[in-house]
Amino acid sequence: MGHAFYYSLLCDIPDSTTISRQINRCRTAFGMLVEPPQQHTMSAEETQLLEAIGHRLPEDDRVRLNILRDRCEFGELTETEHQELIRYEDLLEEQRVKRLEALIQLAKIRNIDLMQLNQQVGA
Repeated sequence: MGHAFYYSLLCDIPDSTTISRQINRCRTAFGMLVEPPQQHTMSAEETQLLEAIGHRLPEDDRVRLNILRDRCEFGELTETEHQELIRYEDLLEEQRVKRLEALIQLAKIRNIDLMQLNQQVGA
């Protein structure tokens, strides 16, 4: 085989710009055919647990609780207000227990450390 044959082979090799264009066309075509990556969908149980973890007192109750705490600090609570404060504190304690139980359960489901999950949910 002569030099002409080898020269024709070299001439048929596309340059880097042509290759780059072909790759980009393939990527574009391939991208249109491929579905976007699916994000992890949470189960109904995970959703319920996250709701329990994120549950907070309504704004009005938080404001009232802070007023009662301030009045208690200054010794200005009536007996009725004192009982109301105790009810709020008991409710908060129940919520903390439910939140911790939900955190523990969700950590088990996701198979991660409780401290790591606590950081993820912004606790």
